[in-house]
Amino acid sequence: AGVTPENPFWVIDRFSEKLALSGVADERKAVLRIKYADERLAEIEQMQIKLKNELKFTTVREGRLFKVEKLIRTIEKSRQERDEDINEVEKLKDKLPVSARNSVQQRLQNHIKVLNRVIANAPEQAKPGLTKALESSSKVLEKFSDGKRIVLKKEEEKKELTGSKNTKKVRMGGY
Repeated sequence: AGVTPENPFWVIDRFSEKLALSGVADERKAVLRIKYADERLAEIEQMQIKLKNELKFTTVREGRLFKVEKLIRTIEKSRQERDEDINEVEKLKDKLPVSARNSVQQRLQNHIKVLNRVIANAPEQAKPGLTKALESSSKVLEKFSDGKRIVLKKEEEKKELTGSKNTKKVRMGGY
């Protein structure tokens, strides 16, 4: 992620993205929207790392608590923007050629993997919003998979907790 919501230039970045979307064909619009969703996801990852680092020091100075709350709000802002992009791509699904639909499916699967990793490492305060993003990606991925249930393997559980190398299957899309 280049510019995150905590940067004053983020507004300009988002404006230029919206400008690029105006007057383009549906296929190009879908490609841009999924690209922007990828950028929002990278922002979420970057800010989650900052948040985790800030939480290490919250007991040292109360001023840091404000920064933690601000980071949580910016993560939520990026999550909402990402979900908006994903939902717009969903609306264009039937207008896309098969190759573009396949590309969107692959990118959504990547979003789910990244979000699972981010949620696993996120502080409790950030998990509800991140879980919403995961649910949104899962829902849209299911629609791009023509209503088929999507079952993705979650990364191996920590050996310390389970004592085994089994993978846990997580059904996405509310199943």
